[in-house]
Amino acid sequence: MHLLLDENMSPWITPDLESAGIPARHVQDLDMKGAPDRSVFDVALLLGYDAVVTKDHYRQPEERLDALRAMLDGLRIFRLTFSPTGPVRDIDATQLQLILAQRAEMERAIESASQTRLMVFNANTNAVTREQTVEQVAAELQARQARAMRGRTRR
Repeated sequence: MHLLLDENMSPWITPDLESAGIPARHVQDLDMKGAPDRSVFDVALLLGYDAVVTKDHYRQPEERLDALRAMLDGLRIFRLTFSPTGPVRDIDATQLQLILAQRAEMERAIESASQTRLMVFNANTNAVTREQTVEQVAAELQARQARAMRGRTRR
């Protein structure tokens, strides 16, 4: 399992992940601080990372499309959710603990036979709260593209 931590994750947890036997780098290690998500996904795929670990929700349509395309290309996205958010709940140790606690789930998702592309982990429940398979990702991407095409033809 080779992880790339997104900009919103703490760069300070990578040495602890490495010590636990989880190869990990932070985007700032790759001089990609502030880079668009699509660039991060492209580099992750190019360099052979198994997954991007993030706190992003990809709510904006273009962000969501970029994430869906990257997942179809083979990248997995592990999203960590923290509630309530804020400096007390969202500390480095909490991010690290959640990744270590969910290591087996992440490794399962990365196995070659697994079709899982998105896993959302909740820090409060320390459990997977959502999964999305490659088929679900493809269906969502097709639906979003169809809606976009209908919107263009109405103009």
